[in-house]
Amino acid sequence: GYLIDMYSNVKYSVNDSRINKNYSRIGQSINREHAFPQSWFDKRTPMKSDLFHVYPTDGYVNNQRSNYPYGECEGGTRLSNDGYYGKGR
Repeated sequence: GYLIDMYSNVKYSVNDSRINKNYSRIGQSINREHAFPQSWFDKRTPMKSDLFHVYPTDGYVNNQRSNYPYGECEGGTRLSNDGYYGKGR
């Protein structure tokens, strides 16, 4: 089977050795995107860890996206292979 990064459309085999490895560009590694990172809640009770709902994402793109909230943004949009991601506020 395959995992497809939701930001860049990079396709990874589930047996890929690039999972959770180092990355400096798109396509080098896949990791996980937490839908609701604990940093949104300043680690206050009861949010002491990331919510378990995760998406497979390209490591580089996920790192660039940081923990910004999901949504539409004006300006600041970056192109990532066939997909788009933004750093709006």
